[in-house]
Amino acid sequence: MLLATRILMLYWKSSEQVRIPPIRVTQESLPMPKLKTHKGASKRFKTTGTGKLMRRHSFARHILTSKAPARKRRLGQTVPVDKANVPELKRMLPYSN
Repeated sequence: MLLATRILMLYWKSSEQVRIPPIRVTQESLPMPKLKTHKGASKRFKTTGTGKLMRRHSFARHILTSKAPARKRRLGQTVPVDKANVPELKRMLPYSN
């Protein structure tokens, strides 16, 4: 933004000789890099309002005729992610909570 403003100022005052001091880029002036969200994880895991990560059950897509109705109902619900997997998922989903 600052560079574009300086270029425009130079363009508008091209009839006069205007000297613009160079821009200093230091480590402090640069913003922190953004963290990328793992898109596969963001589609498979959702965060609750309290910050828990939820996942869907497996084995609920096909061959459902041999499964009991109560089992199919349970498989349709979401459950919290296991404690062992939470740190890795938090790294994959930096803005989830």
